[in-house]
Amino acid sequence: LTFIISIFFFFNVFNQITTDLHHGCTSTHTGTSASAPLAAGICALALEANNRLTWRDMQHIVVRTAKPANLHTSDWQKNGVGRNVSHSFGYGLMDADAMVALAKRWTTVPQQKTCMVRAQPMDKVIESKSHVELKLNVNCENVRFLEHVQAKVTLSAQRRGDLHIYLTSPAGTRSTLLAQRPLDNSRSGFQAWPFMSVHTWGESPNGRWKLEVHNDGRYFGKATLKEWSLILYGTTEDPDVWSAGVGVHPPPQLGAVPSGPEKEESEKETPPTPAAPQTTRKTTTKIPTTARPPSPPVVPTAKAFPVYQPMKPPPSLGRPPGDHESLDNFIHSDSRRPECPYPQYATWSGCVDQCPDGTYPTPSSSPSLSSTSERTAALTCERCHYSCRACRGPSDDHCVWCFGDADLVDGGYCQSKVLLARLNTAAVWYKAMTVALMTLCVVIVSVGGLVLVTQTNCLAMFCSGRAGSRDATGSRSARYSGLPVHTSTFPEDGVIQAPVTPYHSKDGSTPKKPNVKPYRDDDI
Repeated sequence: LTFIISIFFFFNVFNQITTDLHHGCTSTHTGTSASAPLAAGICALALEANNRLTWRDMQHIVVRTAKPANLHTSDWQKNGVGRNVSHSFGYGLMDADAMVALAKRWTTVPQQKTCMVRAQPMDKVIESKSHVELKLNVNCENVRFLEHVQAKVTLSAQRRGDLHIYLTSPAGTRSTLLAQRPLDNSRSGFQAWPFMSVHTWGESPNGRWKLEVHNDGRYFGKATLKEWSLILYGTTEDPDVWSAGVGVHPPPQLGAVPSGPEKEESEKETPPTPAAPQTTRKTTTKIPTTARPPSPPVVPTAKAFPVYQPMKPPPSLGRPPGDHESLDNFIHSDSRRPECPYPQYATWSGCVDQCPDGTYPTPSSSPSLSSTSERTAALTCERCHYSCRACRGPSDDHCVWCFGDADLVDGGYCQSKVLLARLNTAAVWYKAMTVALMTLCVVIVSVGGLVLVTQTNCLAMFCSGRAGSRDATGSRSARYSGLPVHTSTFPEDGVIQAPVTPYHSKDGSTPKKPNVKPYRDDDI
């Protein structure tokens, strides 16, 4: 959904003072909580000036009087009829004074027409980190001036938040239908989901439209576009002409005679001057856009303003009528549900004994409530998530029954059969690749450990082989082990020992042997 207008409020700016509870005031009412009632109040002022305005009249007035000034963003563009429009701010800020002035002179716009153009069914695979562009030629005879545009898209995606979708009109206006949503992890995709845009307001629908679907998913995040169509809402006649040319232009000044409903210029008779010949000529005077002359009083006329009934929804894309198509962007004839006797359930169409498919009973509809009046007020049927045919709650994981093209998985999700098969194939391939990668890692670690142990053993053997040193002849000599060298007291065979002369002292006595302590390595 694209924005029509903006309200100048910010979340952290506390500058709006308004009434509060218990006859007090508050200055902390800001953000969207303040902008929505402010927009409603401005629309109420316009309705007070002209109570015959319809909801479409109000949208035409808002578009024509919005001001894009002082709204800074990089996505401002001019649509096919020259209006400034932005995805962030729509057509700009609401102008209460201009809306009231325009409402006083507004005539109800002509009847809204619908034109539906459907593309051929397809199974267009959108790989991760890629996008596809699809074109559709449109030639509508009954819609010549656009109001709303709906692009109904059916696609499946492994992760819906990775998708963003754009629609470009024949005049070159590019609308963002779906921005990327990082927190959307749903795998439900979109089933005939209507994306609406108002950025092409006033353009001609005829020509070539372009739909872009971008997939920013990673790894195996594929998406598949199955079908799409355009539903174009607008009028055959120009609403500016129908509304007497009030548009965004100020009314003609008093005394001027307008020459046409769409003219910004008026023609008037110039009286003759004494210096000039007595001739009559027409001059054209452009009315300044900054002047705001007083508006003439509204004179009631006998012209009856048509009252249009709610439009009949277009046929579903491949769904039986009545499944959930009536829930898509259509206004109910009555904004209130009927009051049903207990224990019946209240729906938009009447009272039923049991909630139909696509709805669920509210959790508070238990007979344990205190009074019959409370139970009667609580017994309502609420709408299921669009992916569920029957459900027990509002979320996409509350499904209990799915449409024919989906299966119930994970205890409550309706998953597309095509997408589920591809997910299973991708999961098997991913598991096989994981096992192969882990096996390869184990082999690499084992080989590395074996090489390390082998190198350590070789180094030890090499060092032990060099334990003894070589003499000059190249033969190894024993290394000193740290122990004393003992000489044998017994002659070996073939060895001639020199005679040993005992030592005698001067007095001729034999000296005693000294008490020699054996050498030890640990002696200090």
